[in-house]
Amino acid sequence: MKKQILALSILVALSGCEIDNSAEKKLAAQFNNEFMTTVGFNGTPGEGMDVPLTIAHGNAEGTFGVTDANWGEADLQFELIGEEDTETASKAEIEGDRYAQTARILKTMYGTFKIKKSADGYSEWSYVMDKPAAIKAEADESSTCSEFTLDDTVIEDSAENNKALGALLADCKSADLVDTITFTSIDGSTTELNFIISGVEKKPAEVRGDLIANADLRFKEKFGLARVYDPNYEESYFLNQVLPVDETQEQTPKYGTIDVQPNGQWTYTVRSEKVEELRMQLPTEEADPVSESFYLVTNDGTKQLLEVFITLGPRNFVPSIPVAEAESDSKSIFEVQFVKSGTGLSTKDLVTGKLQFKARITEDMAKKATISMYCSRWHGSYNRRLASFIIQPEGGFEMWSAHLKPGGTYGNVNDFERQAPNNSGNIITTHVKFDRGFQDLEWHEVTLTWDRKEGASLPKMTLLLDGEPLQTSEDHPLIERDTSTPFYAQTLTTSDSISGCLGRLNFTVDKMTGDEDEPPATTGGLLVDDIRLFTNPDADIKFDAPAFEDNFDSNKEGDLVKDADSFDRYQAVTTEDVVIKLDL
Repeated sequence: MKKQILALSILVALSGCEIDNSAEKKLAAQFNNEFMTTVGFNGTPGEGMDVPLTIAHGNAEGTFGVTDANWGEADLQFELIGEEDTETASKAEIEGDRYAQTARILKTMYGTFKIKKSADGYSEWSYVMDKPAAIKAEADESSTCSEFTLDDTVIEDSAENNKALGALLADCKSADLVDTITFTSIDGSTTELNFIISGVEKKPAEVRGDLIANADLRFKEKFGLARVYDPNYEESYFLNQVLPVDETQEQTPKYGTIDVQPNGQWTYTVRSEKVEELRMQLPTEEADPVSESFYLVTNDGTKQLLEVFITLGPRNFVPSIPVAEAESDSKSIFEVQFVKSGTGLSTKDLVTGKLQFKARITEDMAKKATISMYCSRWHGSYNRRLASFIIQPEGGFEMWSAHLKPGGTYGNVNDFERQAPNNSGNIITTHVKFDRGFQDLEWHEVTLTWDRKEGASLPKMTLLLDGEPLQTSEDHPLIERDTSTPFYAQTLTTSDSISGCLGRLNFTVDKMTGDEDEPPATTGGLLVDDIRLFTNPDADIKFDAPAFEDNFDSNKEGDLVKDADSFDRYQAVTTEDVVIKLDL
């Protein structure tokens, strides 16, 4: 939507005319809508005025916008958005007329709709479907619908008992139900936002998440989170029971106990009476693990295998980003996208924050590794990211930077030094070299903070390695020799989608080029561990809870990293050659 508004503004500017609001030259307002529904494992995004929902997953939220070429008309008339639900509105502590001009709460045919104007001029909305007036019925093997029947005792519809929804749940093949909200812009243009609720036939559940328990005899307990999505109504939860893989097995689990909560949180505990038996099978830390497996069970009877691997002591599993062969289609990439549906994080939460991770290079890493941060839109050049750090094959640690004229500032394109006179030619760039790096092939901890003050074009950052500031090898107009002193993000753009937040973290290792002076093959690369993200730049790493923390403990060696997170935070960009390694 923001791109559309920008494009419209540009068209007006290029016309070279003053805006004429006379009746014969007025243009109708345009409406834009982006949304995310609860349909699908991690929700389903979409655009447009039709929002598809199901009887089992009928909630959605989104952003609504109005564009209008006529001055002062790019907004909604909130008082015309349906009839206010006064009871719900009063509970929300609404401030009378002031609220009515900027927000609305409606009780619709099949749900509750809320909309409120946000600080950026858009309107944020949510839709929560009512509960169907239905009761559980006896199973009918011949029916493809869920086992529900309409509750005839309900006389009057309410948010807790909606008869039309109950009928749709009982007969999943009946016609869709449509909840419609009408919007009116300042110039009188109208549009309708439609919530289209469909029935769903019986389908099996889908399970993702932590499906491996790496237990050990030192701590004896392991926990994880398996997530379930069932397309059918009130079926998306687990039973607190497991089923054996081998029907002849006397006890399941064989070596431990398992507790499974409805939301998928599970705890596996090694049985005390099995410890000595297991010690006999695990003479050393490096011994192959003792394994067992059994099935988790969802409410509809769907089975999902959970594998258990028991070792003498805890083991550490980490992502490995290799140097790809010259014939590979791309460089090797591991990317974390912190903002995903269901995680509770938005780009607005990450305008400031603290990031910490550990990294180690292998002895045979033949190409450089790049660690980049950006908000939501990737750019292929260092100069169009929030910040980019480089680890050279020999371990040297550097940061991309651009030269500035004396007294110049980042965010002003005219202040960058260029290769040709009269402010022409390419901008001169450099790599700021630090006094310490990764040369010893050991694990090193990187801590980065960023803080974008209100009204500032770029955030200021600090950088620590192993808890200590780095020293730069040469003077820089805006970067102090001590990197604990805040410096501006090193980027040529002030675009919010790139430098407005730290929403994504990207680790890239270059691939071989096939040059004769290169080794014919390499297995080296970059290892990454303990990624932790905080929304407060002053967060206490030891005691404050992170907004994100990686967890590869529920994986085994060789697993694809892109599939290791049930919220798909690694899925979109991470390449197939980035796998889990056992760090001994």
